[in-house]
Amino acid sequence: MLRAAVLILFLLSGVARHGCSQSYNAIYSFGDSISDTGNLCTGSGGCPSRLTTGQLPYGQTHFGRPTGRCTDGRVVVDFLAEHFGLPLLPPS
Repeated sequence: MLRAAVLILFLLSGVARHGCSQSYNAIYSFGDSISDTGNLCTGSGGCPSRLTTGQLPYGQTHFGRPTGRCTDGRVVVDFLAEHFGLPLLPPS
């Protein structure tokens, strides 16, 4: 039991020491509407007004404009990008 506890503490100290120095260059998201960054609003035309997600209140709270996302604010991948110092994912 003591050996297992010592081993776990040793492994955790290595993770804490090396985990903080890691940096990331990119983030990729594959998912559904929970992580949708507004893929219906790609291209130069912006969000078509005929789409429900292309109208307010979608995007009003955080972005101040319709985003094409199936939410009013940010999605999980936005918080991850912010945490790791990466830009928000564009619609794709």
